[in-house]
Amino acid sequence: MLKAILILQFLCAYSHGQNLFLRVTGEILDDLRTAFTSNSSCSRDVAIFADEFSNSTGANYHQVTTALDSWGKPESGYQLGNIDYLGNPGECRSVAIQRPERKVLFHHVIVQFDREIDVRGVDMRSHLGVCVPTSCLARDDIETVTNATFDRLHMERIPINRLYRPKDNEFDFVFYLGVIVFALIAILILIGSLLDYGVFNSIIKKIDQREEVEPVKYSGEGTPENAHEIELSHDIPRKQGSKVKESKVYKIVLTFSARTNSRNLLSAKSSPESIDCLNGIRVLSMAWIIYGHTPFFFITQDPPINLANFGETLEEGRNWYSMLLFNATFSVDSFFLLSGLLATHLSLPVIERVYRSGRPGCKFWTKFALMRYLRLTPALALVMLFYAGIFPVLGNGPSPEWRTDPRACQWGWFKSLLYIRNLLYAEYSCMGWDWYLSNDYQFYLFSPFLMCLFLKHRKAGAVVTLLLAVLSALITFTLAIVFTPVPSDLWFFEGTVEHYDPKIDAYVWIYTKPWCRFSPFAVGMLIAFSLFVKPRRQHRVNRVLNVVFWVISIAVMCAVIFGLTGLANGRFPIRLMSAVYVGFSRLAWSVALGWVTYSCVIGYGGIVNTWLAWSAWIPLARMTYLAYLIHPIIMEYLYKTTIWKFYFTQQSLLQLFISNFVLSYFFAFVFGLFVESPFIRLVKIFSK
Repeated sequence: MLKAILILQFLCAYSHGQNLFLRVTGEILDDLRTAFTSNSSCSRDVAIFADEFSNSTGANYHQVTTALDSWGKPESGYQLGNIDYLGNPGECRSVAIQRPERKVLFHHVIVQFDREIDVRGVDMRSHLGVCVPTSCLARDDIETVTNATFDRLHMERIPINRLYRPKDNEFDFVFYLGVIVFALIAILILIGSLLDYGVFNSIIKKIDQREEVEPVKYSGEGTPENAHEIELSHDIPRKQGSKVKESKVYKIVLTFSARTNSRNLLSAKSSPESIDCLNGIRVLSMAWIIYGHTPFFFITQDPPINLANFGETLEEGRNWYSMLLFNATFSVDSFFLLSGLLATHLSLPVIERVYRSGRPGCKFWTKFALMRYLRLTPALALVMLFYAGIFPVLGNGPSPEWRTDPRACQWGWFKSLLYIRNLLYAEYSCMGWDWYLSNDYQFYLFSPFLMCLFLKHRKAGAVVTLLLAVLSALITFTLAIVFTPVPSDLWFFEGTVEHYDPKIDAYVWIYTKPWCRFSPFAVGMLIAFSLFVKPRRQHRVNRVLNVVFWVISIAVMCAVIFGLTGLANGRFPIRLMSAVYVGFSRLAWSVALGWVTYSCVIGYGGIVNTWLAWSAWIPLARMTYLAYLIHPIIMEYLYKTTIWKFYFTQQSLLQLFISNFVLSYFFAFVFGLFVESPFIRLVKIFSK
């Protein structure tokens, strides 16, 4: 394979019309005239292509050279892992050879060769983008083209393992449904904004005047029962509010006002009862998720993104600071902790008041579950509709495949909207990252059992919650002992999979399962229990003890994040220690972060609390949920539509992360105007 790369590199140095390249290309095309065994449309189009190439003065010669120029071309850096040459699909699709008897169009096909290449201990397959006539769709047709190239270069033929063919944009029912729904929402936003700005005030005033009841005329015969009121109606004009503005329809349309919703989203005001330090933790955790996904999404693309130095990327991953990337999954545990804390902190006083007036009935618990469902689902449903219907037709990059199949939403949407996606795993998942929402909602539905127990017997409620946190860690530890999964996302380092020999897919059976992820949520509930027993400002902690706990917490968090650096460098711990890490690392992280949170809440956080409670975090924290839903879509679009080579360094990673972070929050703001803010206000209207 290296020989082929070196020869092609030499020839491609002359790809701008030099004689050597043209001669070899002409010989390959001449070979292709006789290489096809059947008189197929593909063979006829290739013959036309060869004829036009041999006629350098013909009208189609520029089209032919454009097709050749769009092919993927080997570059330097082969030893560093630069083995994928995807070419320029846009340039290829622009080619059209006009002949009197036939018009030949071209499309871009990516070939994956069936030969593994060792890149720093990782077996990989090379990919090559080729520009061929659209009639050449069959595997045999493409293999005929590649074999003719290998034969002319006097090289061993390399078979094709897989083809990535172009996919036509499918404007199906889901696409049109998405367009209609978002168009209707846009119309409502326009009308609501105009109403909010008072553009229709004169029309509303006229409607109100028409609906006013005219005074009753008294003829003088007899005395009507309301004569006194009639007299007053003539003497004193009655003042009343606008009936149009008081109507429910007007209020519903007004909830879509971009003016009001943008003010609400960007407001940095907080109520006295809010826990401000949680805003900073929420935004920083979201930033960590985006940071971890930034390299992960393009490394795990299939076929991979145009990464110029995969080998160097692996070597960079062995450094201790790269563990911030591989262990970014603990940011999700931070969100579970915050969710448990806030759900309990907000719900416990309400449940207590209901208990004082009597046992809460079915109506109360239905509303408890429904309000949370209505808070999460509209945004999830509309983002899913965009992802499944509109997103697949956006952009054209070197690879026709998406990292996750948006079309899977069309038959798996109900699992996500019912929040059971983590329990009913299928080969094709819709939005692969929505497993978190399923866990979060399931924990929320389970939390009343612990809160009610705590209200009846405080010690028993706290002890049971603590035991469940430990039990969740023990279950994970047991699964790790039995099935030996690879700790963290370090499976692609040399020798890791061979050492652990995992028996299950850890993502499916451990990472996304609620019984393995409950520990952080339970720790958050325990913090909320302590704040319920005593107001936050009445908590007292010895200052020396507070410092000691801070030091221990920081040490534990550092150990959890950076403790696997040796594994990335081939120093594998014994399997028991690996199982301890898999089982108890998330509980340890949540306890350490829980102390940091608790200390800040009760006023012992010092400068850290001042920073985390900074008012600038509030608008970003408000948009974090949508940023979580949207950021993988942003990354996937950027990565799959780019044609330039990405050279991985810490500096380029930082630049890419910043762009992903800014774009994610920008579109979170847009979807906040379209989806989240209007529906939150609608829920408040209909829940009264």
